[in-house]
Amino acid sequence: MLISLPIIWPDIDWTALAASAAALLGTGVAAARHEDTKTTAALAAPPKDPNWG
Repeated sequence: MLISLPIIWPDIDWTALAASAAALLGTGVAAARHEDTKTTAALAAPPKDPNWG
């Protein structure tokens, strides 16, 4: 199917599309790592008293 895409949409700059997809994927990976870091830090911290402040 990938080979037929340029035939169906010949005017699309496939190199730019691939670069954009890679950038979006990289952003998602970076965001996931950041969230994992926050989760790990929260799990390592002692629990807070829910009845305080």
